[in-house]
Amino acid sequence: MTTEIAKAGAAFLLGDIDVESLSTAERLSDEQRMLRDTTRRFVEDQIRPRIAELEEFNPKLLKDLLRKSAEIGLCMIDIPEAEGGLGLDFFSSIQATEIMAWGGGGFQVTHSVHTSIGLLPILYFAGPELRSRYVSKIATAELVTAYALTESGSGSDALAARTSAVLSEDGSSWILNGSKQFITNGAIADVFVVFAKVDGRDFSAFVVDRDAPGFTVGPEEHKLGIHASSTTTLSFSDCRIPKENLIGEVGWGAKIALNALNVGRLKLGVAAIGAAKESLEVATRYALERRQFGRAIAEFGIIREKIAEMAARIYAGESTMLRTAGLVTQAIEGESAEAGVRTPQAMMSALKEFSVECAIEKVQGSETQAFCADEALQILGGYGFIEEYPAARFYRDARITRLYEGTNEINRIKIAGDVLKRFGGEVHAETAGGNSADEDARLFGSLADIAEHVRSAKSALLRLLRMTHEGKAGKIDKRGGNQEILQRLADIVIAIYGMESSMGRAVQAAGSGSDHAPAFETLCRVYAAQASLTMLGSVREVIMLMDGEESESPECEMESQVLGARCNVIELRRAA
Repeated sequence: MTTEIAKAGAAFLLGDIDVESLSTAERLSDEQRMLRDTTRRFVEDQIRPRIAELEEFNPKLLKDLLRKSAEIGLCMIDIPEAEGGLGLDFFSSIQATEIMAWGGGGFQVTHSVHTSIGLLPILYFAGPELRSRYVSKIATAELVTAYALTESGSGSDALAARTSAVLSEDGSSWILNGSKQFITNGAIADVFVVFAKVDGRDFSAFVVDRDAPGFTVGPEEHKLGIHASSTTTLSFSDCRIPKENLIGEVGWGAKIALNALNVGRLKLGVAAIGAAKESLEVATRYALERRQFGRAIAEFGIIREKIAEMAARIYAGESTMLRTAGLVTQAIEGESAEAGVRTPQAMMSALKEFSVECAIEKVQGSETQAFCADEALQILGGYGFIEEYPAARFYRDARITRLYEGTNEINRIKIAGDVLKRFGGEVHAETAGGNSADEDARLFGSLADIAEHVRSAKSALLRLLRMTHEGKAGKIDKRGGNQEILQRLADIVIAIYGMESSMGRAVQAAGSGSDHAPAFETLCRVYAAQASLTMLGSVREVIMLMDGEESESPECEMESQVLGARCNVIELRRAA
């Protein structure tokens, strides 16, 4: 099959990866490296020394740090130069997000909401008058933003919100009534993007200023983690805002919310990988310094295995994160080139197209962060359970990432449901194709066996999708029927994307003669071994739910497709 990069969302399931077109950390531009360095210095100089104070929740310090980050451009990366920003590309924005989380603790959550979901609805959907009133002040953090979607009764069904908006009798104002909960930046925000139903029907978005009459910010929530960030409720009691504060048009709320979620999911996954790196950093340093039985515990096989598994999952997570960010960026630039200017429509179109990949990043990143935080605490032993050491904070902070921007269960349903809708009834297993051994060796070098394994796993998945689409597992319904099947199909999709991205990056490194190439190959194989077991369990459980008479043969064949070549994974982890 001809090797080609996926130009459409989830199309990675249909062909081989184009190694040369893959976006990786090793191919950053000088400008992107400078941005990473600038962000890193800010985190090292301004955030890490104040972590203890931030953990006590100091709203004044939060706002001061936001403004300091704005002074060096970190609040204006996505904003066009014409509106007071830097106008950098999306891939650059992703770099800053990762580094801000690599040592930024709960402050990263504050910063991310301000520069992402709190800003982008205004930047991309509001008219010129509303943008001119807010965007330049958000760029300098003179105004801090928040995003208010969630309500106590709606939960994951965000579009079931009950907050209402009606036009005043004189037509000059919107009158809002209702409440919101779990609102990040609630205590420090000056500007809130609020979702409500106009006349109880049309889901819409509005800008609400903190001093709007009838608007109340509730007390600070006492949270398990991310103590450095603010979380509050909001209440609207005949809250009046100017008619002009409608974002876009009446009825645009779903479009605005879902596009913001795509950005949020991708950036959350990116931040989770950054946080996971800090867990690995702390665990490795401790293991090298801590001595037991006359030697560093880093020399013990079980500790080395833990560190190797953390490193492999981070490597895979970073590889997929950069791949997705690259795909989105290429799509934005491609569409913008046709228009002659980078447009908000190009950004939204790209994120919608790659919404499956964005959801993958959210799930994979958050679960990698959780795994690494847990293993870091375990490596530190009793010290990990003491708040004086950072592992306890890592553990607490990691828990929220599997909940917000849609729970991981909701995101898995989205991944599998969207893939099933796109490919389930149309694509045959043969679509995944196959190369000759010589061709695979030329394209993928020493990782040709992993390439073939990925290709076989894609074939197995496509067969499962077709069988599911034909109803062999019973009625599939995102809202209830056979959600368990969607969860397992999603796990296979995530594993395939992680394996292929890890392999592509390692092959690219080998082709460029990088010193990292041997380590990348080892990490790729460690990840592939674990991913194969995940896929095997998922395939078995899905097949067992199919018709009994047809389940035996496909089960055996598909098991061999997803399990891959046998390897000495213990030895691989030792090498890593």
